[in-house]
Formats: sequence, C-alpha cells, structure tokens
Amino acid sequence: SQSVYDFGRTGNALDAARSGMQAAEWDFERVRQNVVLNVKETYYALLQAERLVTVAEQTLQQANRHLAQAQAFFRAGAKPRFDVTRAEVEVNNARLDVINAKNSVRVRMISLNNSMGAPPRAPVAIEDVLSVPAAVPGLEEAQAEALARRPEMLKARADVDAARAQVGAERSGYLPFITASGAYNWNSGTSEAGAFFPKADIGNSWNAGITLTLPLFEGGLTRARVSEARANLLAFDAQQDLLRQSVLLDVNQAYAEIENATARIEVMDATLKKARENLDIAQGRYEAGVGAYIEVTDAQLASINAETDQVQALHDYQLAVARLRRAMGRME
Repeated sequence: SQSVYDFGRTGNALDAARSGMQAAEWDFERVRQNVVLNVKETYYALLQAERLVTVAEQTLQQANRHLAQAQAFFRAGAKPRFDVTRAEVEVNNARLDVINAKNSVRVRMISLNNSMGAPPRAPVAIEDVLSVPAAVPGLEEAQAEALARRPEMLKARADVDAARAQVGAERSGYLPFITASGAYNWNSGTSEAGAFFPKADIGNSWNAGITLTLPLFEGGLTRARVSEARANLLAFDAQQDLLRQSVLLDVNQAYAEIENATARIEVMDATLKKARENLDIAQGRYEAGVGAYIEVTDAQLASINAETDQVQALHDYQLAVARLRRAMGRME
C-alpha cells in the first residue's frame, strides 16, 4: 500500500524535521563562534602579558641605572647610604616583576594552546595587534545585524518554525488519510501434487483499491498531542522574545565597553607622556645633585602605572571589539 494524501500530515512533519536540522546547524555555529571568541580572548591576554614583560624589563634597566648613580654619589660623599639601599630594593623588586611577567606569558601561552587544541608548549607565532584600530559599526547597525545573523537568533527562529510545523502535523490527526493498495497473483500452473494443468484453467489475478481512513475515535490522543505541540510553540516564542532582549543587551554592553576603552586610551596616552616627562625631570634633578632619590622613585612608579594602564586599555579595547563581533554573529 502507498499513502496517497494525508491532508498535510507528512508535509508538516517534513517541515518540522527540516527546521529541526537547521536549528542544530545554527547551534553548531554558536559553539564555533564561542570557540573563536575564546581563542581571541586568550590571544589578547597573551599580547597584554608580552607588553607587560617589556614594561618590566625597561623598569629593571632604569632601576639598575639609578642604582649605579646612587652608588657613584655615595662614593663621592654627595648622597647618603640610604639612596643606595633604596635603589637596591628597587632593583630587586624590578627583577621580581620581570620574573612574574615572564611567567604570566608562559601561562597565557599554555591557555592559548589549550583553547586551540594544541599541545601546551607548542610554539605560536605572535603578532602584536593591540594598537591596531578596528572598524566599529554604529550602534543601530550593530543591533540590526545581531538580530539578523546571530546564530542564537537563527536557531530560535528555526525552533519556532519547527514547533509551528509540528502543530500542523498533530492537527492532521483529526483529518482522514487516503491510501492506495494493489496486488497481483501469479500461478505457475502446477498443483500441489505436481500435476500440470493448462494455464488457462489456473489463471492469474490482480486487485487494486483506494482506502479512506477516518479517525472516528482515538481516546483524545490527537487533542493531547495538539495541546502539547501548541504549548511547545508558545514556549519557543517566549524564548525567542527573551533571547532578542539578551542579544540587544550583549550588543549594548560591548559597545559601551568599546567607548569606555577608547576614552581610556586617549587619557592614558596623555598621562603616559606626562609621566615620562616627569621621570626625565626627576632623573635630571637627581643626577645634577639637586633632587632627592624619592622624587625619582615616585616618578618611576607613576610612569610604570601609566604604561600598565595604557596596555590594559588597549587590551580591553580589542577584547570589547571581539565581543561586539560575537554579539553581532560576525565571529569569523
């Protein structure tokens, strides 16, 4: 027998299956984009750690110069022993900072390899892109694109489509269905006893028919299935509405983080410039014998903090851009 027409039962079931397959594909894309974002996050953390190593090494070089200058002044009787011991403390602290900074790089490298599925200590080619400006779309454009192409949104739409098709498939249970059947009987002309008879006496036969099946009583099963399918559709609709708000929230938060990091970068550029000028002045005054060593250490600390804050702002900017792209579904 062969089903001829079932009033949309098979078509709706097929639509539900197709939409379910699309939902699974979009869920896979969601996972893929999350993996890419995680790799970017660990990569930017590695770049930040690399830059902080440079800051720590430069600080150690300055501390060694200050120590040499303090020792020279002490030997000449121009400065007290206190300046030497304080400079020695600064050198040791700077050495410790270098050790910690390099260890941070190693840890970040292991994390990056782990996020990429590579061996923990596999070599990685590093390109510093923290200072590279990124193209950022307008807020309204970012919101519209997120709603249109974010994998979570596309999966939610596919889930709703599948649930709607399932409602139609279950409602078809109220309707009849038509099947066609046929049979053909062929007889070889041989009796059970093995005697042969003329084929005309035996003959072949066939039959065909169309059957209309009416679901007169099924104990409320169809009604229960339709109610369940409708409830699922309402649930998926509600989830889609909640997801829409969540997607817009992600975009707005990432956009705010970009604006914040951009403003901090501008401030820290100016702050770092002034901090370096102050350090040069303090060092010049100390070398000329008219300044106190504490002026040098204070200026050096301010310069270190400014450089560290600048690196942090650059890192946060790139991270915010990556998160905005993820929020928009543009993580490639």
